[in-house]
Amino acid sequence: MSESKLRALKGIGDALHERGAPLTPLSVSERAEREFYFMACGEITILPPSPEGEQAMPVSLRQNAVVTSKDGRIGIAQLARTQQMLQVQLHNKLQANELMNVVDVVILNMIPLGFFSAEEFNKLPEGMKIQERKPENI
Repeated sequence: MSESKLRALKGIGDALHERGAPLTPLSVSERAEREFYFMACGEITILPPSPEGEQAMPVSLRQNAVVTSKDGRIGIAQLARTQQMLQVQLHNKLQANELMNVVDVVILNMIPLGFFSAEEFNKLPEGMKIQERKPENI
């Protein structure tokens, strides 16, 4: 391999290492503990409750959800789970007491976040706190 190709590969390796990618092969137990994380953005269309005899107008709301994959690929099972997670997130956000009448769920985007253990993904920078958002504050 030429010297320029080796320098280019080293630069790529260094960049990946800075982003947290492993440079050495992971053991089976290390790989089992880590997963690929994705941020999904979706639009959920629901029919809100309406008075008797009146037809409800559909309402579309956008929601995010974090999805994981052991092998970094998003297949039909992960897509179905993503749609389900988007609905659960919306249900929790609205603090709905009853099941919502979901008309459609459209996944707008899935962004890869990286390869993490759950501990790595959930670790906050020192001194940072998360303020929980409540529906009355939204």
